[in-house]
Amino acid sequence: PASPGSSTAKQTALASYKELFNKQSTVVKNMIFVDFYGDRGRYTGEVNENKMPHGVGEITYDHGLVQEGKWTNGILEEESMNSSGLINPEREMYQ
Repeated sequence: PASPGSSTAKQTALASYKELFNKQSTVVKNMIFVDFYGDRGRYTGEVNENKMPHGVGEITYDHGLVQEGKWTNGILEEESMNSSGLINPEREMYQ
């Protein structure tokens, strides 16, 4: 293995860094999505080639709950999740 300050380690790190920005991701807005539990909503964010939420995104469920975070193949990762509670049509939050 290359030491952290070596030329090889720097080249590898640079290649990984460039790959982050060269990766094309598809972003959708208000895509109808039904989650693992059968709850329907509209998703805005990154999707994979199968049009499943994958990356950073937000879903507004038909029942009013709004959740955002990092998605992996259609599943919201709990540790990244941010829920804003239920909303009414005027977008006022209820606790």
